[in-house]
Amino acid sequence: VVQNVGNGMLGLTVSCARCHNHKFDPISQRDYYRMTATFAGVAFEDRPWRKESEKPRLAELAQAEARAAFVRQELRDFPSVREHDQGKYSDHFRPVEARRIRLTVTATDAENSPVAFDGIEVFTAADGGIVPQQVASKNRGNPTVTTSDSYVPHASHAALIVDAEFGKNSQWVSLQGRGTWVEIEFRQPHRIDHIRWSRNRTQPLREATADGRNLASRWRIEAAGESGAWQTLADEERWDGLSAAEAARRLALEQEINELNVRLIALRRGPQVFAGRFMAQPDAMHVLMRGDPEEPREAVGAGAVEILGGEEMAIDTPESARRVAFARWVASPENPLTARVAVNRLWQHHFGVGLVDTPGDFGAVGSRPTHPELLDWLTRELVTKGWSLKAVHRLIVTSATYRQSSRPVETALRIDPESRLLGRFPPHRLDAETIRDSMLAVSGSLDLKMGGPGVNIYGPKGAFDEWKPKDDPGPASWRRMIYLAKMRGSDDGMFKAFDLPDCGQVVTKRGNSTTPLQALNLLNGRFTIEQSRRLANRIVEDVGGDPTRQIERLFLLTLARPPRANELAACLATIQADEFSTVCRALLNSNEFLFLP
Repeated sequence: VVQNVGNGMLGLTVSCARCHNHKFDPISQRDYYRMTATFAGVAFEDRPWRKESEKPRLAELAQAEARAAFVRQELRDFPSVREHDQGKYSDHFRPVEARRIRLTVTATDAENSPVAFDGIEVFTAADGGIVPQQVASKNRGNPTVTTSDSYVPHASHAALIVDAEFGKNSQWVSLQGRGTWVEIEFRQPHRIDHIRWSRNRTQPLREATADGRNLASRWRIEAAGESGAWQTLADEERWDGLSAAEAARRLALEQEINELNVRLIALRRGPQVFAGRFMAQPDAMHVLMRGDPEEPREAVGAGAVEILGGEEMAIDTPESARRVAFARWVASPENPLTARVAVNRLWQHHFGVGLVDTPGDFGAVGSRPTHPELLDWLTRELVTKGWSLKAVHRLIVTSATYRQSSRPVETALRIDPESRLLGRFPPHRLDAETIRDSMLAVSGSLDLKMGGPGVNIYGPKGAFDEWKPKDDPGPASWRRMIYLAKMRGSDDGMFKAFDLPDCGQVVTKRGNSTTPLQALNLLNGRFTIEQSRRLANRIVEDVGGDPTRQIERLFLLTLARPPRANELAACLATIQADEFSTVCRALLNSNEFLFLP
């Protein structure tokens, strides 16, 4: 957050002062941690999206929860019941006094198939209103764990069974397969009534019994008291003397509760947004020696950069007051940087490069402005017009500088080949998002729907795989590119080659490369071919089958001008030799379409 605010709003590399005072700018290490203290109360997490439209989901959730409670009560009539929820099994049984419990594998999906436990939890009975306690944990009771075999690959260890964590990174693995057992001994007896455990969740079994029970359930659970005698608590091979009708009823209820659990996961989650939340009051912030969290030094209050008028607040200042004070400092007309950084970015988006071409660094090692007086004047205009970005946009795009031709002038090329002094409008390529959205717009495919959740264009990802785009994400992905999900380090299959930045960290200015991969992607990419066909179909629907009228309409849609005589002749020849969509694809690849002249 400090890096984003520093680069994005202040044009300063504040994060360089994390480990030591800034080497070039008058920013101290204390300044950095003052800003860190300002945002220390901000945390980010997935949170439910709440709206009036959520009422049907919440009503369905209440109904499903009521039904689940009823089914669980019905299941309590049986001596033992097994429930499955999010990869975990819960075995419920009548309360028993236990000093030890043991889980034994009675069947696997294949002979000597490996067995993995990634967690076992044992809960005390809730007799007399006592709150159940989880007693099989290294953090509570510290039980002893023994296993049937000692060969445990992948550096796993039996102690991981009771480490209070579930998941593939915290599991014990045995190669023995059928007959494997795990035993947990408590330091004192406990009256228990259910056990929750998880095994081989990443290895789905391929077989099922005739009655539909998966072999993953073929485990026996036993308990022993002070006498040492074992008694069976749950065993899929033993149905406790139930009649056929009772066994069928129990199986039906178990299947229903498992289906309800899956349904409840989706209903409870609902639409999610990754959003910030504010803590009541964060812990005190300290200056860290060399930026090391293990080396805290003096405590520091929230605040801003001292040389720019930022003041340090008391350490116990309420969390919200910290952010309010910081926001007022950032947006103050007396702050010399905020407005300048803002108008410089507006200029950058219109001209391809800012008046200061290091938009994230207005410090000593940043570039000097090419037109300092213009930058100052635009800054004053922004502030006096109530910080209206639209007003500054209007000033820029109605100026003679913006409206001038990009046609090269020999004298200007000798003096200013990069057009930094603005002797002509500097031509530059559209960014990746604009290229894609423009192709969708001219083909008539662009979905202009506003708001709502983003669109995932990536396929399912395995535990150690990379995110890979779907071969054909379809029309659902034809919204503006701002709505497409972006995975860190991933390739969208086509437009990353156009300097589309990774979303892992702030990027103040995109690269401006020209590579063969860009041309190959744009010419042969599935997306381009699809939109070329759709563009051709749109034009045929507009003007009919006359090739000349088709080409004229195509030029107006893509280049906003009629074709020249030689262009018309070349396009007609291409249609005769190939097809009209090929001409469409050629124009979508033309510099005139891809560059802002």
